[in-house]
Amino acid sequence: MYNDPFDIDRFHREFDEMLDMFRASRNNSLMRNSRESDKMEMSNSAKRPGLPKVHSHETENKVIVAFELPGVNKEDIEIHVNENRIEIKVESQQQKKEENSVWQNRRSYHRIVSFPTQVDPNQAEAVYENGIVRVELPKKSPGSGRRLEIK
Repeated sequence: MYNDPFDIDRFHREFDEMLDMFRASRNNSLMRNSRESDKMEMSNSAKRPGLPKVHSHETENKVIVAFELPGVNKEDIEIHVNENRIEIKVESQQQKKEENSVWQNRRSYHRIVSFPTQVDPNQAEAVYENGIVRVELPKKSPGSGRRLEIK
């Protein structure tokens, strides 16, 4: 497969992923000492047309991430989550047939957002309504590990 070294969209995606990882590691130490975590944050992708807007919000007990995906069907969205990040993939294709032509609209998004703190992926919930995917992830409690018995 040929990778165009001047593919600006790919560059923006990879750069945003790098910034998300940096912000998450930086926020991990800053958020403990700051109550600014209750404010809504919007990703840099909102400033570029063609990429969906991403909003993240942290409360005392959970992390909330919202993706704006207007015109996308729920079935075309795939979400993977682990303790440190969320990954969303969208593959959407629509066809419209007219008298002498066929119109096709294809959308493809891939986005990774890192969390400022660890979450419990088993308790995550996602809701899609009016073009917005809202994912709520409960935070892991600091002492959520378990003690192992030595045999």
